[in-house]
Amino acid sequence: MLSILFMIGKSNINQKKIAQQLVLDESTMSRDLKKLESLGFIDRARGVDARHVTLRITETGLSLLDDVSPKWAALHEKVAIAIGDELLESLNKLMQKLENLEL
Repeated sequence: MLSILFMIGKSNINQKKIAQQLVLDESTMSRDLKKLESLGFIDRARGVDARHVTLRITETGLSLLDDVSPKWAALHEKVAIAIGDELLESLNKLMQKLENLEL
């Protein structure tokens, strides 16, 4: 769910785009969004019609990201050191390929 929150925090985005980028099925995505919304971390903005909904991060969500971001960065650094640059680069390339799959 933290990855979802980071994505929403970067820009207002819709559910379909997040699910595609994170390779999540519809039920998992819906469940995670409901949880984030119930915790007050995100809200939904209706578009021009009922089918278009944009997800937005709330002040509470931004506060959580401010608290978590340094810890996330430190963990990322530890993983990078543990697996090395070559494996980290391979992992990043794999993730990019997965994000671009047409499912």
